[in-house]
Amino acid sequence: MLTPPLKEEVEISIFGPGYGECILVHAGFNDWIIIDSCISPSSKEPCAIEYLSGIGVPLDTGVKLVIATHWHDDHIRGIGKTVNSCSNATFVCSDGLLTKEFITFIKAYGARPGLTEGVNEFDIVLKSLETSHRTPKYASAEKALWKRNGPNGKPSCCITALSPADFAIHLAKIQLKELFPQENTTKRDVVAPQPNNVAVVIWLEVGDICLLLGSDLENSPDKRHGWAAIVDSNLRPGGIASVFKIPHHGSKNADLPEVWQKMLIKNPLAVMTPFSKGNVSLPTLKDINRIKSQTSEGYITAPPRVKRVKKPKIVEQFVKGATKSIYQVNSFFGHVRFRADLKSRPIDWKTELFQSATSLNSLKV
Repeated sequence: MLTPPLKEEVEISIFGPGYGECILVHAGFNDWIIIDSCISPSSKEPCAIEYLSGIGVPLDTGVKLVIATHWHDDHIRGIGKTVNSCSNATFVCSDGLLTKEFITFIKAYGARPGLTEGVNEFDIVLKSLETSHRTPKYASAEKALWKRNGPNGKPSCCITALSPADFAIHLAKIQLKELFPQENTTKRDVVAPQPNNVAVVIWLEVGDICLLLGSDLENSPDKRHGWAAIVDSNLRPGGIASVFKIPHHGSKNADLPEVWQKMLIKNPLAVMTPFSKGNVSLPTLKDINRIKSQTSEGYITAPPRVKRVKKPKIVEQFVKGATKSIYQVNSFFGHVRFRADLKSRPIDWKTELFQSATSLNSLKV
C-alpha cells in the first residue's frame, strides 16, 4: 500500500470511514492536492497526512492546495492540522463560506467548548493562515484554482471549481447571517446550512486525464445553482471525465442523469464514501442499484451500514440480560486508489482496494 506513485503517474485516493471523507490527488510531478479531511481510526491523524508521510512526501513542499469543499463535520475533521502541516499550501474554501461575519464569529467563539467540530476546525485554520501569512483562495463556479505549466508554456495541469454558482453564494451569505447569535440573545451553536448549495465541485485536468470530484453538491429545483447550473454552463472546462467522485454519498438528491451523459465517459470509474449517523445511512440499496445502472466500475470505501434485524422478543430480552449494550460490528474504514500513467494511450487505470473498500458489484443488494 505505501508505495508512492511514479513521477508521471496520476493518483486519486479516496479515504472514508462511516462518517468522514478525504480525497488525495497526485497531479503528477510530485504535486499533491488534498480535498477535505477525515481522521484515520488507527492513528487518529488526518488520513491525508498519515498517507503522505508514509510514502515520504514532504508536506511543506509537496502539497500545493488544501481544499475544504464545505462546512460539514464529516468533511472537515482534521482540516486544521492538515493546513498547519502543509505550511506552504494554499487553502481553498467556498466563496459562500468565509464571509466577514463568519470570520468575526470564528475569531470570537471558535475555540470555545460546545460548538460544532466544524467551527473549531475553522478556528484552527484561520489562526494557521494568519501565523503563516497565507491568504485563502475562494472557490466559485468556473474559477481556476491552480495551474502547472509544461515545457511548452501550456498548462499541463489545471484545477477548476465548478461551483458554487453566484446565486448559491448569495443565498448562503443570507443564511449565514441568520445563524449567528444576535445581541442580547442566548448564545447558541452554529450549524451549517442545509441543503448543501455552496459545496465546491472540482474539475481536475492533467494532460488528457479529467477527474470530476462531486463533493456533496445537491440538486436544486432552481437551475441557477446545484448540478443543473454546472451542466448548463457554457463556461465550464471542456473534456469528459474518466473518474467521478460521486456526490453526497450516492444520495438521490445529488444525482443528475445529465452529469453522467454529458460530463463523463461511458462506464467511468466511480467512487463514493458511505455516511452513517443516527438513523441516516447512505447509500441506500436503491442508490447502489441506480449507480450500478450507470457504470460497472463503481466502488465504495466501506459497505453502507446495515440496519440491525429485529429478533424475536424473547431473544432480545435474553441478549439484553446478558450484555450492557447491543450494537452491530461493522468495519467502516477503507481506501480506494486509482492510478494511471500520463504517457499511456489509451488511458489505463489501475484500481486498488484497501481495508474495507469494495466494489458496488460485490455488495449483496
